Amino acid sequence: EAFRRMVSEVGFAIVSASPRLAPADARLYAARDVTATVKSVPLITASILSKKIAAGIGRLVLDVKYGNGAFAADLTEARTLADSLTEVGGLLGMEVSAVMNPMSEPLAPVAGNALEIAFVVEQLTDAGSEPFRSTVIDLGSRMLRLAGVETCDERAGARIEQAIDSGRAAERFVSMLRALGADIDNLTDIVGVLPRAPVREVLTAESDCVVEGVDTRGLGMAVVELGGGRRRSGESIDPSVGLSDLARIGQRLRRGDSLATVHASTEERARSVAGSVRACYSLRTA
Repeated sequence: EAFRRMVSEVGFAIVSASPRLAPADARLYAARDVTATVKSVPLITASILSKKIAAGIGRLVLDVKYGNGAFAADLTEARTLADSLTEVGGLLGMEVSAVMNPMSEPLAPVAGNALEIAFVVEQLTDAGSEPFRSTVIDLGSRMLRLAGVETCDERAGARIEQAIDSGRAAERFVSMLRALGADIDNLTDIVGVLPRAPVREVLTAESDCVVEGVDTRGLGMAVVELGGGRRRSGESIDPSVGLSDLARIGQRLRRGDSLATVHASTEERARSVAGSVRACYSLRTA
């Protein structure tokens, strides 16, 4: 009821599904985990769509990732999953649009809870970072078309861009947070309350080079090692830790340029992941 009220008053809401929404899903996932069926496309489809059906939605845009940082290893696997989600969703009376996006490197130059929120806030107030901005515009455009607000890609994309560039998107984001109970008046207030890790260690390029590849999953596991994710159920999460200033594929680095910055709770933890973060990058001598 609170979710419906917020959407009615603010226009949108970002929420997490309660375990009561689809209680059987957790049990089915536990069964998949011990029966080697975690990658079963039919069961993945059921898991994803069950919560959407329970929420009573009629239209759905899905971002299906593929690559070394995603569940689907390649475009073929992603297309199989996207087709399954679209077909089953249609049979259940939903209009589903599935977008396949590569995840061969992080979408943003940051990884970690508070760092990612700070990055999103920044994207709402400046020109935006690629490919993050274009991905947002693409997904948003599909939502507008699916909802019948716009009928073509060009007008839908222009509408999304105008909302961001004019500041209306930022204002609406603040309105949503206030509706959720946050005591803030603007985006600056958000950044001010985000926790910051006490230790920062900059990892630099040891020679002139070009970034040829990134182990996205490996970077994610480094964040987990820092305490930014759970290895076991019930573990606490440190929202302040993570990685920033991540070098991107194709980027040219001079010796001493930043490859990544580690945000950690202690110097020992920062040092413990430094080697694994470096190992996530495939570099070619320039």
